[in-house]
Amino acid sequence: MNTRHDERGETLYGDAPLVDRDGYAVEVIAEPGDQHMHLRVSTEPAGGVKLRADLLPHQVRDLRARCDAFLNDHQENL
Repeated sequence: MNTRHDERGETLYGDAPLVDRDGYAVEVIAEPGDQHMHLRVSTEPAGGVKLRADLLPHQVRDLRARCDAFLNDHQENL
């Protein structure tokens, strides 16, 4: 997985934000010295209005399990 770093020293995972069909951008971020994974959704790839969820490692594992379950349930459509 490629990572990027912003001017605040945050680590952003992936080459670029994930952008959905409506133009919402999703970033997975780690801040220096913080154990949370920050999941940020913006109204546009360059920023805009942002919502953020701060997840602890056990919550990240649960989110990953939910994503895996979704992929398993929908693999024939992907």
